[in-house]
Amino acid sequence: MSTRRFLDPQRIIDELGATLHVAYGDDLAPSRLLLLHEPPRDRDTVRTHGVVVCSPLHMEANRTYRREHLLGWALARVGIPVQRFHYGGFGHSDGDPLAVGLDTLVDDTRWAADRLRSTTGVTHVTFLGIRLGAIVAAKAARDLPGSGLVLWEPVLDIDRYLHEVFRAFRLRGMRQGDVSGANAAELNDRLESASSIDVLGYDVTQRLRLSFAGSGLDDVLPDDPRRILVVQLGSKQTVRRETAALVERWHTRGHDVTATAVVDQTGWWFGSSARGGSVAVALSGVEAISVTVDHLGSPGVVAGLPRLSGHTQGGAMTASACAIPKLIERPLYLETPAGPIFAVESSPHDPPSSSTGVVLLPGGWYGSSTNCNRIFVRLGRRIAAQGHRVVRIDWRGMGESAGELETFRLDEPLVEEAVAAARHLLDSGADGVVFVGFCFGAHTGLAAAAAGQVPVHGVGLVSLSLPHEGGASSKVVAAVDALSTRQLIAMNVRPSVLKGWFHPATRAVYRKGARAKVRRVTARMRREPPAVRVELRSARERRLDRVVSDLSTVLDAGTRVLVVLGEDDIQREAFEAHRDGVLAACLARAGEMVQVREKPGDLHGFASLESQDHAIETVVGWIAELPNTAPARINS
Repeated sequence: MSTRRFLDPQRIIDELGATLHVAYGDDLAPSRLLLLHEPPRDRDTVRTHGVVVCSPLHMEANRTYRREHLLGWALARVGIPVQRFHYGGFGHSDGDPLAVGLDTLVDDTRWAADRLRSTTGVTHVTFLGIRLGAIVAAKAARDLPGSGLVLWEPVLDIDRYLHEVFRAFRLRGMRQGDVSGANAAELNDRLESASSIDVLGYDVTQRLRLSFAGSGLDDVLPDDPRRILVVQLGSKQTVRRETAALVERWHTRGHDVTATAVVDQTGWWFGSSARGGSVAVALSGVEAISVTVDHLGSPGVVAGLPRLSGHTQGGAMTASACAIPKLIERPLYLETPAGPIFAVESSPHDPPSSSTGVVLLPGGWYGSSTNCNRIFVRLGRRIAAQGHRVVRIDWRGMGESAGELETFRLDEPLVEEAVAAARHLLDSGADGVVFVGFCFGAHTGLAAAAAGQVPVHGVGLVSLSLPHEGGASSKVVAAVDALSTRQLIAMNVRPSVLKGWFHPATRAVYRKGARAKVRRVTARMRREPPAVRVELRSARERRLDRVVSDLSTVLDAGTRVLVVLGEDDIQREAFEAHRDGVLAACLARAGEMVQVREKPGDLHGFASLESQDHAIETVVGWIAELPNTAPARINS
């Protein structure tokens, strides 16, 4: 009999020195919150002080999620227990995002604080609020006399927050050809009449705005004196005038306030240092973590923090499951050669009606968390409601998983992590699995299926990225290669080109062109023969050869494949180019075993709720049509 791949809690304590307890709270109505508790290393010492983390919302939660995880590890390392959690309606927690308001956020925070006190015995709590979470933290602290506050880049009121949100909305509209440029007042009116606005795939609601109205940070700050640390995150090495004025106001109210400036280039809505992988996230967040731990009484504890292979992520699983209608969800850790990875399993209340398990593999560029916009949460729950067991994962170095990752490479898929999730489902009773991957996850799912380590029933490939000669990257590199440096500078100051920097995919293409130009100039200075195009073509061919080989292996084994592309995806042109070329032979042999479906909009990155819905409905419908028969194992 096979053994499920849970990690031994004692092994985690012995080897890592700390463990992360992950569970769903089972006594909070109407939402079930995912709780992440970092207990201190020395379990026998009585603790008097703990920290509750109040995350930011929407895209901003994605930008800083990994940093919160590292902060919890650093505090637990010096003996301070930490309670993190996902608000109801966000992340892995249950709840309706449209019903979220300041009241629900504060209620969730107060409950998390009560949970921390009851489970650890601490008598003093510090609330750490990030961005809009600063207002939540301050309001929650009002009812807990003596509690402290740590505020990272706090948002002073909802209007300032919405100003940044609306900037993101307008720039997205410009990218899609809407040059009307609605101002903030017009967007506020639109929000009031429509109840919510879809901003980069997140619901920004009227209820949220109204619930925060009149509750600025100054308004909700406790009246009695508190100890407060304000951490300014940005490009300046000195405290901004606005931050200094805030500190002065709070001093006059009797609070003990300290402000410090940390150079941190996190783009809350328009990009992130997280793009470079988990190491970049750690490096960008280490100073903010350090000053926070110093403030709480343990200076110097974060030496060596950026190298985090195999740290906090234990899995002393208190494992209380989240009971939502017709479903059970439970967090778990899966062992891989690179260290433990975090996962959430969704399954029906009754025994699964299907013997096929489903593994959801996210893309590689979701910032520091893969589930902040909840597409994988919603998709996993929809599939589980059909009678399947479903596992969704965080890649190594992302979210709650261990390890580190310098960058995501399409030609280096993380097969062992996909296989670990699949084996967990097989150990749970499935006789085969379906891999459903998005962009990088699509490459990994395809490679995992072709590896032949587990029986595979189907592979879903959403927004599969294929290189080709006529692609945007190739065109830009070729154009840059032909321009002089002076011509290149003149071209890049054009408004149409500058707007492209706000589009992640376009920005990536620009960077490739810039790197190509640097290599070309360097080669000239060294009097070396130019190799830019040769190197580009070689890398492109390696990636394409692997996809063709893996796809042929999977299809030759009789495995069903779904390809989903957005009509506006930059990947669609490449797929169409190869569909009649290198992919033609294997697609012809497969016949109806392959389904290619195009959907409106841009599915790459899921920058709208509509694109998320299209992807979910397409994948759920395809899985429902799969025959519930045991697949054959691919002979690799």
